[in-house]
Amino acid sequence: MYRFFALLFFSISLIISFEASAQATSGKNSATLTVKQKTKVNNFKIQFIKVLEDSRCPTGSQCLVAGTVSLLIRINKQIETLTTRFDGLVVQIGSKTYRIDLKEVLPYPKSGEAADFSKYQATLTFTEI
Repeated sequence: MYRFFALLFFSISLIISFEASAQATSGKNSATLTVKQKTKVNNFKIQFIKVLEDSRCPTGSQCLVAGTVSLLIRINKQIETLTTRFDGLVVQIGSKTYRIDLKEVLPYPKSGEAADFSKYQATLTFTEI
């Protein structure tokens, strides 16, 4: 009987841990999302819809240019493209203006491996301007 309850407790803990790790993390000025995740930052809702392109130079390769990664995101009800090659995206939310920057996108491409865009994670930062 003790083993049954120990196994039950362990299973429930594992499920709760897995669900917590699958949720988006967000702070006052940043958010980390995986594909299709949504979160709320300040006065707006953000969703990472999909990866449009990842032309970054793969790990273990030598490239003439670093390349870029472009994401499709939803900010409230507006769909935007965010890419590493620009200085951020400027959006108006109510009476405030914000710049959204793409800080990091993981995983980084690996030489000889096809990218699985469904496993990508993006960190966005938000600055009021």
